[in-house]
This record gives sequence, C-alpha cells and structure tokens, in this order.
Amino acid sequence: MTTTFCLVEPPAWMTDPAIGRLFDGLEADGGQAWFVGGCVRDALLGRLANDVDIATTLLPTQTMAALDRAGIDHRPTGIDHGTITALVAVGGDDGGRRPIEVTTLRRDVETDGRHAVVDFTTDWVRDAGRRDFTMNALFAHRTGAVLDAFGGADDALNGRVVFIGDPICRIDEDALRILRFFRFFAWYGSGRPDPGATDACRARRGAVGRLSGERVRAELLRLLAAADPLPAWRSMLACGVLAVLAADTAGDDDQSGDQQVGDQQAGDQQAGERGATALETALRYGLTRLEGADSVFRLGLVLAPIAGGRIGAVASRLRLSREEQRRVGDVAAGLAAVTENAEIGRDRRPLRRLAVERGVDAALAALAFSWPPTAVGAESKVGTASAVPSDRADLADLVQVASSPPPFPLRGRDLVAAGLPPGPDVGRHLDEIRKWWLDRDCGPDRNACLAELIGRIETGSD
Repeated sequence: MTTTFCLVEPPAWMTDPAIGRLFDGLEADGGQAWFVGGCVRDALLGRLANDVDIATTLLPTQTMAALDRAGIDHRPTGIDHGTITALVAVGGDDGGRRPIEVTTLRRDVETDGRHAVVDFTTDWVRDAGRRDFTMNALFAHRTGAVLDAFGGADDALNGRVVFIGDPICRIDEDALRILRFFRFFAWYGSGRPDPGATDACRARRGAVGRLSGERVRAELLRLLAAADPLPAWRSMLACGVLAVLAADTAGDDDQSGDQQVGDQQAGDQQAGERGATALETALRYGLTRLEGADSVFRLGLVLAPIAGGRIGAVASRLRLSREEQRRVGDVAAGLAAVTENAEIGRDRRPLRRLAVERGVDAALAALAFSWPPTAVGAESKVGTASAVPSDRADLADLVQVASSPPPFPLRGRDLVAAGLPPGPDVGRHLDEIRKWWLDRDCGPDRNACLAELIGRIETGSD
C-alpha cells in the first residue's frame, strides 16, 4: 500500500538552492522529480547522506535537454539504464560541484544475476518494486512528502532489512544482493536478521563465487566499516557465504558452489568463528589502529583463519590493492606467529620483535588472536581502547608495544662513516647488527650499536 507523510526535519541538502534549481529544470516541461533511495532513508533516520539521488519521469534525452536549458553541467554516466549525472554546486558557491545522479523511472525486463535490461516507465511504484530492500524503495518530494510503497520507512526505523517481495527472486536478479543484505544489516539492522532473507542467502550462496572481485571487495570493506559488524558477519558465516568467497575456486553454478561449501562447512565454520572472535577482541580493545574504521585490518582478521595458506590467492581474487594485500598478509603473519608460539601475544619481547620485523598490523593481529574478547572485563564497550581497567593494564601495555615498534638506529651510511668500505659488506654487517639489536629486545641505542659494529670490524668477527 502506498502511503505519504512528511519528514519531520528535512536535511539541508533537501532545501539547498542549487538542488532546487536542478528540480526546477527537470520540472520545467512537466516532468516529475523526487529524491530516491538511500538519501531518503538516511533522512528518516537522521543520518548524513553520502549521495543524493533523484528519480524522474523524463527520459534520459529529455533529462539532458532540461539540464542544458537550466545551464546545469551533466554527464551521461549510465544512459542505457537511464542515469545522467548532474554536477551541482551544493552548499554554496565554493568552486566545488557535487555529482547527483538523475535516473529515469524504470522496470527490469531481463536479468541474469549480474546485469539487467531495463525499460523506462512513469510508474513510481513499479520502479520501487525493482529495488532490493524496502528501506531503499523510498521517494521524497523536495517539499518533504515521502512515497512509501512497501513499508520501508517503518522497516528502516525499526532496524529491519527486508527484501521487496520474494528474496530468492531478488537475489536471482543480482547475486550481489546477498552481500548487500549483510552489509545493510551491519549498518541499519538491529536484533536478528530477517529469517526469509538469510534462508535465501544460504540457498543461493554459491552465486557469490561468480561475482567480480571488485564488487565483492567493495561490499566486504563497507560492511566491516560499520561500528559493530559482528552480528552481520557471523550471520554471513552461518549462511556459508564466506566459505564460498574463501574457496580455492569459485563454483560454476549454484549446485557446485553449494557442494563445495558443504564439503568444508564444519572446518570453515570453526575457522570463521576464530576470525570473528579476533575481530571482537580488536573492536572491544581498540586494536584497529587507524582513526575510524580500519576495514582492511578487520578484513585480514576475519579472512586469515578461513583462507589459511590461500590468503594471498583470496586477496588477489578480491582485487585488493598491493598495499591492501600487504596488510592482509601481515595480519595473516600475526596469526601464523600465534600458531607457532601461543604466548607471543602475552609476552612483550617476542611481540616487540614481531612488530619490528613484520609491522604493526602483524603485532596487533597477534594480540587479537591471543586475547579472548572477555579477558579484560565484560563491561568494556566495543571500539573503546580506554575500556581496559587499570588492574589488567598488561594488555594495555602490550597494545602500546605492538603499536610503537622502535626504529633500528643505524643506516648504511653510519657503517661507512665508521670505516667500513662501501659495498656488499655494508648490508651484511647491517643485517648482523640488526639481529644483535633484536636479540636484545631492541634496547641498545645508536651508540651501543655503533660500538658493537666497530668491535666486530676490528676483530673481524661476524
């Protein structure tokens, strides 16, 4: 049933004069235009909108003509699917322009799980019905009136992420919606995920193995950037989706993907829970070292136990950048260090050495895999490092050790200045002194290292 109501406090972008001129241009020849999707949902929830999108009854060619007449610059960024991107100076004339997608109302004519053939329409409810979740099928007029055809406003306000219609059909139209479901639940959900949605994700889990690495990467990193992604991640793990993503090869069809998952489900579930527990520890004690959500570090924590020795191949298949692959590899090295020495996450000396030799990510990962999330007190809050009580400051000290590896105090030029001739011996001696320094818990300062170096040169010892 279609309902309308007014937003209590329309956000600033809804009444921005520049966007008002955009609407004026679209409506000048009788076309209709409404805000659509995530920006409306976020306005209802009082959240900042990352993107502002507009739906219109105008055909793409009509939209471009209307924007030309209004003097608004634009680009045909997705014209086959009805999308024209307008470049608008939102928030004042400061020289910057914000891209706003203007898309013709449409309906899906044909889908193959990845791409859709569309036909344009003037039916607002028909357009809403082709979207994924009820909370994303909302339209808002610039006056604040909201068109809600599927109860999405109530779902959004109550933390329910619900597919429009049959979840299986929605997923068969685009398999990426499996990952989008869990990502939206991480950001907007509360309580338990919708059972119908999780059943559908479980039934179609093999399809995620055929998605492009770029699309999967984007969804996983956005999911893990949520304040508390654990409920969504654990639900995705329980549905077998992660087993498909971490498998050696992607299934050619849903049946082969399901069989592959079934063969390794128990082991993956146990390994996956180990990663989820490490993430819970990292969140609880503030081990994610960058300001805000350090999604790459979090991805390494949850993938390393599942992928095992395939972590490099999985990272490559996800199309992680070189830097992202390096960091995920460092997290896996932290897990490997804990597996080899279970006490490394509770002993300052080997932890410091790990931080120096492999980096901060590896050392923090070693802590995450060593400490249970309830080790320092159940009253600690997710994401707050200051929650560590003073009577268990040993973990806080270990976090400091892992986060601040001391730099080796010598460089090659120091060896040359000490009298060593330039050449390959410089690197060899530097490595030997560095090992000597590491064996002494990184304690010797520059002068002590130089004295050791000079003594070795004078005696000819290695």
